[in-house]
Amino acid sequence: MKKSFNFAAIAISLAAGFSVVSIPLVYASKDSPVAYYDAEMTQPVEHIHSEYEVNENGQTYGIGDANYVEDLPDLQLAEGDNGIIGYVYTEDLLHKGAPKNPEEAVAQMEAMKNGTYVPIVMNVYEANGVTVIDTFTVGRSSR
Repeated sequence: MKKSFNFAAIAISLAAGFSVVSIPLVYASKDSPVAYYDAEMTQPVEHIHSEYEVNENGQTYGIGDANYVEDLPDLQLAEGDNGIIGYVYTEDLLHKGAPKNPEEAVAQMEAMKNGTYVPIVMNVYEANGVTVIDTFTVGRSSR
């Protein structure tokens, strides 16, 4: 249930154009003091070592359902703007268009409020991570 919630929260925040959830994901690593805790906030959540498929380029791909960024596959399952199922680069999901500081975050949220925010478009690939099959728009207006 917690994993589903985390994945849903990430998807919702990405669809809104601002990934609040990705900030702790970026910093929560095996070597950092940041960690995810269980529902009771008593114990850190363990790293998940999923068995992802590996493509011919040595990249992992699959459903990105993890609490720590290094436990995610290189390519995550996504549905493109035209309904085509493929993969987007995890690096793009976490960093492409993400604010680099609090000022940029505030400016991005203001742009979303006033309608001047420009959505971020990334490619959707086949599992090989090379063949582009669709696009995935982050922050697309639902108007």
